[in-house]
Amino acid sequence: GLGTSSARQTTLLPEVPPIARTVPGFDWQAWQGVAVAAATPRAIVQRLNAEMQKFQNTADFHALLGKFGMEPSPPNTPEQFGEVVKKDAVRWAEAVRVSGAKVD
Repeated sequence: GLGTSSARQTTLLPEVPPIARTVPGFDWQAWQGVAVAAATPRAIVQRLNAEMQKFQNTADFHALLGKFGMEPSPPNTPEQFGEVVKKDAVRWAEAVRVSGAKVD
């Protein structure tokens, strides 16, 4: 059958279940983010995050994502986003290792 790749139910296809319902732990989704240098002052990181959250909550942004078959991610902190990046780096490094892929 048909399934969506995100672990959570999508509002774009409410009748299509996530693959994770039949394959526990399955969760593949694209993400975008803004990164800054590690030495960036905390106040700037917090302000940037707050402004991004405001933008992501606008109807215009939601409509734009919908045109691409996407929906906004739940709000997160800079630390939570960092964990997403780390988790995906580990997951994809393992996928490359298992596949035997090599850089030419």
